Amino acid sequence: MQRHLPLIVLFITLGFVTSYLLASPPAFVQQESKQKSSEKKSDDSKKSDSKSAKSPTKQDGKKTAAPKQETKSDKGKKADPKQENKSATKKGETKTGDGKKTGDGKKTEPAHPITKMLAEWKTMRDNLVKAKQKYDLALIKKERDDARKQFMELYDQGNEFIKKIKVAALARIKSNPKDEPSIRALCGIMINAANSDDDVTAFEIAEKMFQANVDVKYFNAAKDSLRLSMFARGVFDEALIRQAETLDSLPRVKLTTDKGDIVVELFENQAPDTVGNFIYLVKQGFFNGTKFHRVMKDFMAQAGQAPEGKKEVDYKVYCECTKPDARLHFTGSLSMAHAGRDTGSSEFFLTFRRTSNLDRNHTVFGRIVEGMDILKQITITYDNDPTAPGGGKPIKDAKADLIKSATVLRSTEGRDYKPKKVGSDKPENNPPVNEPGKQDNSTQKKDAGSKKKDAGGDKNKTGGDKKTDGDKAGGDKKKTGGDKTASGDKDKKAGDDQSKNKKK
Repeated sequence: MQRHLPLIVLFITLGFVTSYLLASPPAFVQQESKQKSSEKKSDDSKKSDSKSAKSPTKQDGKKTAAPKQETKSDKGKKADPKQENKSATKKGETKTGDGKKTGDGKKTEPAHPITKMLAEWKTMRDNLVKAKQKYDLALIKKERDDARKQFMELYDQGNEFIKKIKVAALARIKSNPKDEPSIRALCGIMINAANSDDDVTAFEIAEKMFQANVDVKYFNAAKDSLRLSMFARGVFDEALIRQAETLDSLPRVKLTTDKGDIVVELFENQAPDTVGNFIYLVKQGFFNGTKFHRVMKDFMAQAGQAPEGKKEVDYKVYCECTKPDARLHFTGSLSMAHAGRDTGSSEFFLTFRRTSNLDRNHTVFGRIVEGMDILKQITITYDNDPTAPGGGKPIKDAKADLIKSATVLRSTEGRDYKPKKVGSDKPENNPPVNEPGKQDNSTQKKDAGSKKKDAGGDKNKTGGDKKTDGDKAGGDKKKTGGDKTASGDKDKKAGDDQSKNKKK
């Protein structure tokens, strides 16, 4: 049961999709329908008025057609019920989408193919519900195994059928961007994909809907759906941003690797300083010969360490992940690696999937636009081990792939791309995040440095070259994870403050 619990969750979300697809249209759609209906009634009334005007009447001295007088022979004739039924059928019959006849006097269009497919999906969903109930009620192991097998088969069939609906709906909006049943079906599939962390499918549908010039109001209606989780809503926000960015010529860089080329587009609007540093290093040739030294399956591929014989970057850059318009982590995002706030320099990583746990902690400054299939081929060098530092441990004898070269394909004309180093003016609109129980890493270092200076004393001020035991301890000793400083008897307060920081 534990193995297919995630599938049960997905099945429930698929049920939400069906209820969304088959529910009544949004308010704005209903309003448009009413408006079209009223316009149609107005046209019908005008036609009836014109017909009545053409019929002969006794007005203004004109002759009128005399009503037909019933004769005795007519009175004597008996009505033939079969003949009456035939005439009634001829006068009022119309064919519906499934070929049935109705006597409402109005012609109805054939049922929409997407609507038919959704009705078929609803039947499949009902069968899934029955299969799950059968599994829950089974008491014998064999019965439970059989019920589980049946459920999994139906589940796979349902997923494949959803894909068919997607393909059919995308084909229809390509020729008719106002095909409402197809648009609503696609919006429902997007909601399901976003809730399931399948951002690839969601972005694919969104991109093709925008390319077909589908009205964005449908997209916004789906974005406001109550069935969309808070994290899933970020997928819709990102899709809208990407659509707006198609009008811009954002900078691009090509990474030529052992496995092929990866092209990344850089978000210089939301992370200008990080992009400036990255392009600066690319132009300096820093990344040529670097390795994807830390690659973890279904997580990310990290690179940017200086290769042998090359000097490491000797400065740090500011994080831009707390800006109001900071971008989030999705499949194929390019983000900065660091050891704490404002400690990044040259290392970066590319994500294999949606990693919302990194949002607002690492600066996303680009995304893959070409070569996602190449990224998936990069050699895994780390095991996923939650107990190990950093969530993984190196794989013995794993050969890391190289970045042979990094090339700027395009950049903004007239812009001076260079790093904004820590120590210069703080970037605007990037307030620090004060997490409960945590302190900004750069602040810790700054405070530790000031305490070190206070505890060690100033040689000129003390007027001599002698140092106390406390001064020696506080002068040079450091510990991994932060600067640890001890104080002498002359400055007990500094020592107390340091011990408090140690407890934190």
